[in-house]
Amino acid sequence: MSTSHFEHFGEATARLYAFVDGLGLLKWVQRAAFRALTRLVDPPARVLEIGPGPARLASMLSERGYHVVGVDASLPMLRRAKARDLVDLVNGVSWSLPTPEKRFDAAVAVLVVHHWGNHDSSMGHICESLRNGAPFVVVEVDRWRFPVAGVHGCTVRCIASVLSKCMDVEVHRSFPLIIGIGRTR
Repeated sequence: MSTSHFEHFGEATARLYAFVDGLGLLKWVQRAAFRALTRLVDPPARVLEIGPGPARLASMLSERGYHVVGVDASLPMLRRAKARDLVDLVNGVSWSLPTPEKRFDAAVAVLVVHHWGNHDSSMGHICESLRNGAPFVVVEVDRWRFPVAGVHGCTVRCIASVLSKCMDVEVHRSFPLIIGIGRTR
């Protein structure tokens, strides 16, 4: 596996995410992704989640009847996510997905695209994993409307540019979030 991720997500980061998740501070972001995805595909669709972290969104989708596979670069994050025991979890990175071609009906990435080093490679692998016409939902903090996010956010232009590599794109703003929806061509 490549070790060229933008940031390292070790044990300390996994503990921080578990703490934040336990407080429910990001639940509203995960709910926004959940609403967007469930409007686009019905269960029992196969959903690929890139960077599930503690797997709250994956669990929400699984409980609704979706079959979710989460791919995360961080082994400490995956150990915490496995406690939810509702989804399949795989150690991997977006730019080299360990998933079969055309296997998924949808994909989702919440607060992770800003971590990718190579958007082209990541999008190529994600598009290869999705069936034709399948949606990819991306949720990020809107860096222009919520500048406190700094480098931990994206712009509408960034999301549109990333998704348009192999998808038809629509982008919505819902303060302080950007929700990008791409559909494979």
